[in-house]
Amino acid sequence: MAELREASASAWEDVKHRAEDAWGAMEDALSSARDRFK
Repeated sequence: MAELREASASAWEDVKHRAEDAWGAMEDALSSARDRFK
């Protein structure tokens, strides 16, 4: 059971990290697009 909890916590941290990376990339892309249409 402890292994499952550890794996679950590790998986959550991985998902969280990937989501933060994706959000940052989307912010950069939107900023770039906005700058092109100024």
